[in-house]
Order: sequence, then C-alpha cells, then structure tokens
Amino acid sequence: MQMVVLGTSNCIGPDSFVEQLCAQANIKLRNLSIGACSSNLGLYQLNEIRPTVRGIGVIDFAINDSDTGLNLWGASNAGKIISDNIRTIAIHLRSNDYLPVVMIAPADLNQEMELFAETLHREICFQESINFINIREMFRSILRPGARQTNLMRDEYHMSRNAAAIVAKFFSRLIDEMRRSTPLLTTRVATVTASEVIPAQKIFARNALVERGSTLRKALHGQLHAGDVIRIPARYCDRVTALMINSAAKGAMVAFRGSENKLVKQMTAYGHAERPDHYSALLVDIGETIRGGDDGVTLGIVPSDAIPTEPTIHAHPDIHGQYGDGEVEIEGILLTSIYNKEIRFVDARYDWMPIDLGHLSLARQMLDELLKL
Repeated sequence: MQMVVLGTSNCIGPDSFVEQLCAQANIKLRNLSIGACSSNLGLYQLNEIRPTVRGIGVIDFAINDSDTGLNLWGASNAGKIISDNIRTIAIHLRSNDYLPVVMIAPADLNQEMELFAETLHREICFQESINFINIREMFRSILRPGARQTNLMRDEYHMSRNAAAIVAKFFSRLIDEMRRSTPLLTTRVATVTASEVIPAQKIFARNALVERGSTLRKALHGQLHAGDVIRIPARYCDRVTALMINSAAKGAMVAFRGSENKLVKQMTAYGHAERPDHYSALLVDIGETIRGGDDGVTLGIVPSDAIPTEPTIHAHPDIHGQYGDGEVEIEGILLTSIYNKEIRFVDARYDWMPIDLGHLSLARQMLDELLKL
C-alpha cells in the first residue's frame, strides 16, 4: 500500500512514528513533511502527491497551525484559512486515491483546554467526513490513570521514541485492516482552494540558482542579495501566501510590493543555531494580503533596521555575525487564488471506519500499550 505523509517535525527523523512505521508495515512511503510549518505546507506540496491505486495519506499540522493561527493569521481569520487548507489537502489526497487521515499530534499536555487548531482540525473533519485520530487527547486521557508524561513525550511538542513506535503500530494495524477490506466508492465533486507554486527557476536568473538539499529534500534555490529585485508573476486574483526558503542562508529584511500595498517582513530563521550553515527547509507564511496585478509582486531586500509590518513565525535574530548585507535563498513561492476550483473524484470509504478513529478497538489497544510505558 502507498502512504504519503504531509506533516511537520513529529513526522521527521528516526524517532518519528513515520520512520518507525516503515519498519513495521509493508508500505511504500513518500514523506513530504518539513518541520515547523503550518498547513500551508500541504498546499505547497500538492503537486508532489503521486496517484496510487489505493493508499493512505496522513496530515499533521495542528501544533503549528495553532502557533501560526494565533500569532500571524489572527483568531478571526485563522478558522477559515485552516479549514480551507485541510479540506483542500484532503480532497487532493482523495482525488489521487489516498484515504486522508488527520493526526492531531500531542503538545502542551499540561494544558487542559484544547489547542486552538486542535478544535478547528476536529471540526473540519466532522464537517467533511475526514477520518482523524486525536493523539493529544488520547495521551492526556492516560495521564490520569498513571501514565508518565516523560515516557510519552521527549519534550513539550514531540512524542518519545517509544510512544511514537506505538503510534506507528496503530497505523500499521489500520493499514492491515484496510488491506483486508473493500472500500465503498462514490463519485463526488468538491470545491477547493486554487493554488500554484512558482519555482525559483521561473523568477531568478540562471546564475543566481544554487542546489540545496538533504536526505528528505533537494531543490534549486534562487539567491536574493541586497540590491536585487525579483518579480513574482502574480495576477490580481492571486495572493502571495508563503515562501519556501533555506533557513541556513544569511537572512534579511525584505519588502513585498503588490498592486495595493507593501509588506516588510523578516526572513532570518536559522534552523540550527549551532550549525547556521546547515541546510534546512522552512515555509515562511505571509499573513497580510499581498495581491498581484499587471506587474505582479516585486520582492527585494531592504535595510536591516527597517521595521517589519508583520511578525515572522520562527524568526531568529542575526547570529554568528552572518547577516551582513543580507541574503535569502528561495526554493519557491506559494500563490493562492481568491477563486476556488472544482475537483471531480472517486471517494473511497470503509463502512467499519468511524470519522474519529479513536473509537476503534485498535485505538483502545494503542492506549493500553501506551499506559504500560
């Protein structure tokens, strides 16, 4: 069975449930996750989802959607952004023959209230009949009977290796049940957010392109230096939603100029403070609406003492004297449209599978195993 994962740091590395699942289940896995990113990453990665015969697609953005929603988009706007993103990702997965499963990863277990995006993710799943598993809620439920938080979590936002192995076992068993079942097929038409990724090759000169990569990702990046100005081919119906950057570049303060306004934003976000030159991909979200027009949207570096007009999630100040005149390495730019688009697809569902997968006997088995840690 094919599996695609669209998530963040709980899905990356040898201690993650994703990597441990590979050792447990007979699946072909494509991991499209990047740490510290909101659900805009799912839109950015849509073209990387390959059609399959039958598969499962895991979506994990609740932790970072809470951060971005409260600290960039704002509570009044975040609900629609997050709901539209999750719906769009899930429908694209379905249209490529994957069963989408939203995973709400554990974080802030000492906080009794639901996380901001935890509520939003659960609600959109019920509205759109998207299967989900709330691991955070399940972890919290066994703290009262005696489970130790230090056995479940390696820090405030990441599962321990042993807990992740048990979560991986749950998905392995779920996949086995899917293999033994015949899905019910229904033809559907759904409306989703229209989006497009503009790669660096389309907006930078050839001599400004460099290749950056890791074991998970490799791509050409355009180097933007002080004095350079690039034009993003955005129409009036398009808005600049996010930039995929190499967080190991020097960073800079940048200015976007659209048809209606200007945005100043910090693009200094080192992924590894102890190794600032170590390549690390990061999707930087844009909160303010920057629309294109006849001349598109221009982007250039401005002086480092310029005052940003909106915050940058995961921004860091200059370290190790790297800043200098500034430099930003851009892999691609995500545009979203004010117009939606329709997708016609065949939807596969399983009559034994509830929307909330926490009601499965497999989930109760997972809880019993977690409680023994």
